[in-house]
Amino acid sequence: MPYEDNQTSLSGGDADIEERDYPYATKGDYSSLLKLKTTDYQNRTLTDFNADLLEWANEDYERMERIGNGTVYQDFNVSLSPEELSFVTLTANYSGSENAALIRSSRTGEPKKDIGFSDSLPEKTLLEQEGQLWVWCSLYYQGSYHITDDSRMTVGERDRCVGGVISDIQKYWDTTSLDELLTMNEQDVLVKLEGIAAQYSNDLITISIIPDQVSFDVMRERSNNE
Repeated sequence: MPYEDNQTSLSGGDADIEERDYPYATKGDYSSLLKLKTTDYQNRTLTDFNADLLEWANEDYERMERIGNGTVYQDFNVSLSPEELSFVTLTANYSGSENAALIRSSRTGEPKKDIGFSDSLPEKTLLEQEGQLWVWCSLYYQGSYHITDDSRMTVGERDRCVGGVISDIQKYWDTTSLDELLTMNEQDVLVKLEGIAAQYSNDLITISIIPDQVSFDVMRERSNNE
């Protein structure tokens, strides 16, 4: 079966294993994909690399979907080095989404859609002991990126920019205290995320945060002490 439009996104959070659409990918599945991780893959243009990835995907649709499910659920069931994991979840994941967008565009005649990414960041919690007041906050966001010329953008630069936005948002969330977050509203957080995205945008790639897809929630719950 040829490659179909089935975008996966790099997102955090736990997923129920029973909801997987496909079984775990095998070591052989990952080994076949990692053959594309050549010594110079980062210097290749997206046009060339994505074409090779598409050929790989068309060889075995089920294999591609098994690996894609591992990325969605962040549950791989095989031992992957940090470099291999990055190749699977960042490089191959987003190149696969770009191929899907290209195929959809060729079939419909519509312009190629931008590629989306999203994350649900872990809740930050605080218990004020004396008053038994639980305070916690959570953040979910969606973003997208647009590449102006696949024949000029390299795999490494695409990964640096898209991966950098995702990593820096995670770092911001991890290092910002709950006390500081409690002084902010959703618009404040949106501005911060947009600033991070802007730092990684250039003449070849524009990375955006989708305003109405940012959810910053702060909750307070006081215990009843009797």
